[in-house]
Amino acid sequence: MYHDMTQKDYQWPSSFLNDSKHDKVFSSNSNKKVFNKIEDFFSQYYGCYVCLMPSGRSSISILLRYLNFDRSKTVFISKWSSNCLYSCIGPYCNISSDFVDPDLILVNHKWGYKSDFHKDFLSKIIIEDSVDTIHTDNSALFHNNGIAEIISLPKIIGSFSGGLILTKDQNLSEYIKSMQQDNLELGIIQSKKKREAIIGIKNDWGCHEHINTSLDIAALNNIENNMHNLYKNINVISHRREEILEKFSNMSIDLNRLGPVIVFPKSQYRIESDKTNFMVRQFDYSLKIDSTNCYQSSYLLPVHFRILDRHFRALLDAIFER
Repeated sequence: MYHDMTQKDYQWPSSFLNDSKHDKVFSSNSNKKVFNKIEDFFSQYYGCYVCLMPSGRSSISILLRYLNFDRSKTVFISKWSSNCLYSCIGPYCNISSDFVDPDLILVNHKWGYKSDFHKDFLSKIIIEDSVDTIHTDNSALFHNNGIAEIISLPKIIGSFSGGLILTKDQNLSEYIKSMQQDNLELGIIQSKKKREAIIGIKNDWGCHEHINTSLDIAALNNIENNMHNLYKNINVISHRREEILEKFSNMSIDLNRLGPVIVFPKSQYRIESDKTNFMVRQFDYSLKIDSTNCYQSSYLLPVHFRILDRHFRALLDAIFER
């Protein structure tokens, strides 16, 4: 379940999956029964409409179809965005990382850090991209009045698939629910490919995920078996944040949003041990979507539940202020 820190990418719990033991234990429940159980669980947690999708990618894609977006439209995404956003938006419309009058703004609340705007863009269509955020207070949802908020289950509970679309819009919810399980044959294929990817078999599952709306019983059971990890992850991240604040009392951390990592800009922090391998990524410390380039190269300190305590503390002990 837990790997050592020789693994290159430790951003999310799903990075540490190395088996599919849950996927081989099928329950006698029908797909619909498990589907409803999962949606009810998260709907009660978030206090709004929740639609279960195969992934964060498929969630964004179905929203673009709902909005009838085509090549005449442009979606803004942040610089340094991952390839998955290009793969789920690109088949439908144009993509820009330059903020020039976009038709839709994908607000990236990266690693749990919430983002907003310098100016008022609330007249624009907004999707809140909170794929790896755990909201501990429902007041933290829809920070920019987005039509929907996207959560990736692999990134918060460690399942191998699953995405949530959170919304207050009943019409949007009903549209999405009418499409769920619409292409189960593709969903079965995608589920198999995702499980193969976990054990290192390369395939093209990402190429077809934008049209996928279905989860097979293997994926549903895996999500059901990992739902308890939501509260486990909340507890682990919360305790580790306390340890970080004991060492770095001047750090600012959003109490209502838990992310899988804490960022440390290289300009302000150094790593003492050259034997400790830190991931380094770019992060926009302005936390403003419409800002100019405010990205800084940063160390990532993982705090999610798949990281062993001794690995977390070894990494924390290696970080010092300049």
